[in-house]
Amino acid sequence: MTPPFDPVAAAVAELKAVTGMPAVYGDDPDPGVMLGPGHYVQWIRVRVLEGPPVPRTPVRKVVLGIQAYDLTEAAARQLGWAVEAVFRDVGARCAASGLGIWHSTIGASGPDVDPDTKQPYWQIVVNYPTTIAAVRTP
Repeated sequence: MTPPFDPVAAAVAELKAVTGMPAVYGDDPDPGVMLGPGHYVQWIRVRVLEGPPVPRTPVRKVVLGIQAYDLTEAAARQLGWAVEAVFRDVGARCAASGLGIWHSTIGASGPDVDPDTKQPYWQIVVNYPTTIAAVRTP
């Protein structure tokens, strides 16, 4: 049996490969990046917001929430736009397992502030439909 496809791990790998940024995390970031005012660092968090299967297809409708944290709101916006470029209108890509992502698109994006640290970040919502059974890609 093929292990399930992990969309967070796939998105983190895509972001690290394209941005070259090492501080990209899934659901649980390193506590060393969640610092208060005057100690902010640049980092990115990737989470699944929803992921229901699509009826009668081998696809899961995954929606990712990505927060691009930076030192200022303007810097967070620039980082957020760089993150958007990684996923904007990107076609099918497939892992060796035969599982993969169909066509990723941007659902929404905009500024926000972390409620605990008050650090500015840019929120990106990515439509990231993934396969739940091995399929062929073009």
